[in-house]
Amino acid sequence: ASWPPAGNATHIASSVEGSAMVHLLRYPSTSKTTKGTFRRGTNQFISSSWWDEKSINANEDVTLVLTLQITSLHMKEESLVQSLLAMADSNIFLWSGQPSVLLIHVDSTEADEGEKMSELAKALQLIKDKFETDQKETASNQTFHLKNSLVAVVDSKKPVVSRKALMNMAMHAAPTRWIVSGLELERGLVLSKEASYFAIREAKIYADLPGHVFVIPQFASKRDD
Repeated sequence: ASWPPAGNATHIASSVEGSAMVHLLRYPSTSKTTKGTFRRGTNQFISSSWWDEKSINANEDVTLVLTLQITSLHMKEESLVQSLLAMADSNIFLWSGQPSVLLIHVDSTEADEGEKMSELAKALQLIKDKFETDQKETASNQTFHLKNSLVAVVDSKKPVVSRKALMNMAMHAAPTRWIVSGLELERGLVLSKEASYFAIREAKIYADLPGHVFVIPQFASKRDD
């Protein structure tokens, strides 16, 4: 699967017919302060980027890149799916408003009829309820911490996809030079409260040096406190 072109939030992209589809749930460039154009003959604004470039410093900010794989076994337990989504949301919250990319892979294998279809539909609805953009969002509501987040769902006919391939796709969407990746949400890992601060500090230190990688040791745990 591949990312839809910027400016087309309703587009569903597929690399192989019937194999995988990408559904965009949220992206930051929803205002006319971002670069773009108006669709000819309409008042519809089309951004040339998924990101609000005025709120991101490409050289000093750090993008948190997260992937999550929801399997058919997860979908049998609604509370388990909710827990995984809450884990992803907690990590974005702890990233303190810096850019983040969340790519969720959902196993739709054999989900054509009956119980499995119902489980898949419930899982997708839980994801939408948690992350999809709400036109009534305000600075005081519970989704404000997602204002710099790109969130998408990969609906795949394969039960398991390569974690590396999913991560590469998520990393490709990052708007900054620096990224933090490798956090395994399925293991219940949660960022420390200091992780965002240390990431910003390291990015500033290395801003004028070549390279794109630095290490932040001990930046997550299984304790959400």
